[in-house]
Amino acid sequence: YPEQMADFVYTSHLHPTLSLFSNDNEQQQQPRAQARMFTLMRDPMERALSMFYYLGSTAEEQHLSSVHLEMYARSNRLEHNWMVRFLTNELVQDLTPDHLEMAKQ
Repeated sequence: YPEQMADFVYTSHLHPTLSLFSNDNEQQQQPRAQARMFTLMRDPMERALSMFYYLGSTAEEQHLSSVHLEMYARSNRLEHNWMVRFLTNELVQDLTPDHLEMAKQ
């Protein structure tokens, strides 16, 4: 029903949202709906710095307010290849060159 379809979807949950546009039945040739996707990307260094300052300002992570940036960057608190992890939906396991190639598609 085209009148019931949204003109725009805004989400940070890329992979779960893909199910809105894919078929549940593999025998169907046409996708359930067509969409164009765009993304706004933030500079990775600016994002990492922002996360560092944010974590230092939260009550749960108050101890980080006394940590130097270099110590934070060398710690396991720093996100590792966040964009590749987000685009490939691999949030926990080690990344491989295949993950990078998948993220570039």
